[in-house]
Amino acid sequence: MAMQFLSSLRGVKVKDVPQHIKPLLSREKAKKAVEDFFEDYKRKYIYTGSIKPLHHVLIGVGVFSYIVALPHERRHLAHLEEEARHGKGHGH
Repeated sequence: MAMQFLSSLRGVKVKDVPQHIKPLLSREKAKKAVEDFFEDYKRKYIYTGSIKPLHHVLIGVGVFSYIVALPHERRHLAHLEEEARHGKGHGH
């Protein structure tokens, strides 16, 4: 789908890109794309009794928790680096 979109942009001049993209980003097209995605997903995984949806949920939760924890971990790492620069020990 992404490759199809990129190939549709090949013949478009830069100044015409917004007019070319605008119809593709309409609310109706987005709604239809989401509905088609969920129908395909249900047909491929849910109706077949596959365990893949469980894997998708577990991976999604893992990625989400990593993203949520990342700012805290970065602050902690910056604090440790600052302490190391000033010669202080790691005391919580």
